[in-house]
Order: sequence, then C-alpha cells, then structure tokens
Amino acid sequence: MPQRASNDPDPILGIVPILGNDVSIEIPQFAPGGSPAAPLWAQAQCAQKGSIEATGISSFLVSCNELAAGAIAGSLQAGVSPFVVNYALTEQFYLPTCEIDVDIDMDKVYDSFSVAASVSGLFTSASFQGAWSACVTSGAISTVMKIDEAAIPADLKTMIMNQCQQMQTNAINWVKDEIFSWDPSNGGDAQAQSTPFGSIFGGASVSMKANYQRRSIHVQQSLTLDTSVAMSDGKSGDLSDLEPAIKADVSKYLAIVDIGQFFQKIQVAATNAINWKETLPDGTNLSDPIMSAMVSVSYPNYDQPLGANNTVNLQTLGQGYHYTTAETTGTDGIAQWTSNNPVDVINISFLRLDNTISQWPSDQVLVTKTLIFDGNDPRVDLTNNQTQVVVTTTDNDHTPVIDMNLVGYTFVRFMCRPLPANVTLVVNTTLGSRNDSITITSANQKSCIWEIFSDKYVGETSFQYTVQVTVQGPNFTDNPIVYQSPQPITVALPPGRVKYNPLLSLQLPDAPPDQVAAINTYILQYQRQALAGTTT
Repeated sequence: MPQRASNDPDPILGIVPILGNDVSIEIPQFAPGGSPAAPLWAQAQCAQKGSIEATGISSFLVSCNELAAGAIAGSLQAGVSPFVVNYALTEQFYLPTCEIDVDIDMDKVYDSFSVAASVSGLFTSASFQGAWSACVTSGAISTVMKIDEAAIPADLKTMIMNQCQQMQTNAINWVKDEIFSWDPSNGGDAQAQSTPFGSIFGGASVSMKANYQRRSIHVQQSLTLDTSVAMSDGKSGDLSDLEPAIKADVSKYLAIVDIGQFFQKIQVAATNAINWKETLPDGTNLSDPIMSAMVSVSYPNYDQPLGANNTVNLQTLGQGYHYTTAETTGTDGIAQWTSNNPVDVINISFLRLDNTISQWPSDQVLVTKTLIFDGNDPRVDLTNNQTQVVVTTTDNDHTPVIDMNLVGYTFVRFMCRPLPANVTLVVNTTLGSRNDSITITSANQKSCIWEIFSDKYVGETSFQYTVQVTVQGPNFTDNPIVYQSPQPITVALPPGRVKYNPLLSLQLPDAPPDQVAAINTYILQYQRQALAGTTT
C-alpha cells in the first residue's frame, strides 16, 4: 500500500448517519439440561427501537433462571457471546442529483406481491421488503439512472434499486390504487411510519385486490433523487469478533447482579447514550450540553393496585441500584446520571402483581425521562427557552436508553478546500427561524461543526447558507477584499428529530473578476512573509 506523503490531503473518514434502528435479540436455544423440574430457561426483552447516536447503545434485558445464567456466564467467560443481535437500519446517504426513468410492469408487480403476502393475505413491513426484492429480480420494475447525463456504476444502481426508500415509496405509490386494498381504520392509526411500507399505507391493514384485472399495463414515470436519500439495511451478528477482548478482560462484558426473587419482581435496567466528555485537540467541544439526566419508573402498587373509581394506583420510584459491567458491586442512589457516573446501569424494581388487572398489563411500566440542558450553551434552543425536557412512555420496554433522540438534534460538518492563512470564511446558516454564523479559518477548518439541540425544527426538511470570504492583505494597512454568495444555497435535511450531515462540501462564491489578481497577490505575499517570519 503506498505511503501517505507529507503534502497529501488529510484522509477523511466517511460516516453513515443512521436515521432509524429497529433492533431485536435472539436468545440462546439451550440443549436439554438440568432436570424436568429445573430446566434451562431464558427470555429477552427489547424496545425494538435502538439508539442511533454515534456513541449510542442498544440494550436488552435478558432474564433467566440460575441454570441458564450459569450457561450464559460460562459462555462469556470462554470469550463467546451466546446472543445474536439483529439490526434493521435506515441509513442516510448523499448523492449528486440522480435522474431515474422508471418502467413498472403492473401485472408482474401484482404477482410479486401476491407471492410475498402472508398466509392471512395481509402484509407486514418485512413481507413488503421481500416483495420489492422480487420485483427487482423479476424485472417488474426496471430503471435507467443517470448522474450528470452519464450512466451510473452498476453497484450504485443496485444499491438504489434494492435499498433506497424514496425509490420504493414512489414506485409503489404510482400503482398502489390498482393492485392493493387497504383500510386505515383496521390495523392502527393511519400515521406515517419510518419504513417505506408505513409511509405508503400509514399503518393501515393491506392486502391484494381480489378483483385485479390483468391488462398488460406499463407505468412510466421519472424520479429525481437529490442530495439526501434514506436506505434500508440489515445487520446481524453474534459479537464473535469480541472474543479476544472478552477473554482479556471479561469484567468489561459480564456483570452478575443478584436482584433476588426475579419472578416476583418487575425489573427496569436504564442506561444513557449521552456524550458527556469529548473535546478535539483544537479545542472544539463535542460534548452534549447536558448537565444531568434522570429516570423514574411507575408501576401499580403491589398492596393496592387500584384506587378510586378503579383507576390504576401507580407507585413511582426515582431511586435505583447503580452498577457497571466493570464492577462486581454497586450502590443505591437517585436515578440520575452526570459526567461523574456516565456508564452506570440503574436498576429499578417493583413487586410484580400477583393477579393481572385489565387496566394495566403485568409487564407494562411508565418510564419518565428527564434531561437538564446547559442554558448557557448557544447550541441549546428549546421551545420557550426551556432547559428541562421531560418525556414519558408507557410500554413494556424494561431497558430504556436516555439519549438526544428525545429532543431534536442537527449536526453538520462543513468541508472546503485548504484555506490560506490570510483567508477567512463566515458561513451564515438559516434553519427555520434560527440564524447562525460559523467562522472558518485554516486553523479550524478540519473540525468546523454546526450543532443545534432543539425541539423546534423537527418538521424542517432543508436549511440555507451563504458564505462570505475575506482575504487579508500582507500589510496592516492593506484593505481586505470581501465577497460573498450571490444567493443562499439550499441543503436538504431528513424530516424528523435527528438531522445529520457528516460532511457538507461548501459551495464557495466566485471571486469578483476584477479582484482575482489582487487576491492572488495578497495570498502570495502573505505566504512569502510568513516563510520569512515578517507577517504583520
């Protein structure tokens, strides 16, 4: 492999933003063990929605009896993870403007989806994805794709065809009235979901039209994918790559916590995915502007689960047992995280109801998550100038993760050509009603980041920016040359709470023709003086 020369540009690590993460865990299928009176037993719980933060985690609560716990602990101590984790990811990619001509054979699309329908005749998101793959393979949907009037590489075309959610959504929307039947009143509220299936049918129950008439119709449409597209991707693994690390220090991966009387308790194990401490070598602060995070859990009172008028009598706990995977013992305390205990797992438990009540499933918990922001941090922009955000969920998720997805987060890293030392850029951004200015010089251009922590801009799908360029002369009395973008440049953003652009190449304005010679002279003279050590 060729060595990097001193004058080569710095390597750039490409980061793929994750917009959605539907995660599940498979528990080990034990061979027969123990005795009929004491078999191996284990079950796992997960919220299905995994964290999408760069430092985030997906957590699972695995409950088991003593025999199964011994089998799992023995496996980890041997350096092998006995679990398989499956991720169904929605990832964000950036493309130059891609023009796509689509030809849809309606009869073949109907056949592909008919085969993929479940036994009941209804679709799920998973069967939808299988049907789409069949459409691509059978030629039911064919395309011609071009970027800048040139054909695109085969591997990029395959990725767009198989994974691009916007491509899938548009193609099926063009034919759905002809081949599908759906009822928004059956199967949940008709609201947009994060998958193509959900965004097309809005949560409705979907089946094939029983009276579909074959007419050999081809639907031809054009589609433009511009800048930001969402891709579906799936990853599964058993963490076997961690075997050397687990064997080297098993305490980092295995924590045995005796919670006692599990079958008589409801256990909630809460974690956080907040970036508490991170500063780049140039001083850029990447820590989240969070002072503290808290969690409390509510569950029906064991002695008196129902109160007046048969309403649920909830008991709320804001304290729990703190422990980490690196320690064998923990401590009781308030259910709170700060920069002093960022990796704590906080366990909160209740006595499980002996008898199920119709008003409250026995595994259901009410979790309240509270984030306290630093109101002096300019990146914080919450509604009504709040510094505290409280989010409450009621479900059977016993492994809640507190992260920035609760609020709203915009991240853009700006990139441009290497700047001479006497050139300064000011990027003026507009997102909704918010305006920011970011100054870029040769000293900070490798880590020029725009961050906003706010709940105000969830519905925004783009932002605008202009660039002002200032070129200083080599002498103190030289008049600086200043010019700027003739009009704002619009950049697409994904809808939703998380808007992430890991590397945006700035469109710099053209220098005024009558100033080009002067600009080049300024830069050359400044560089000569800098080499001579005489810059003023």
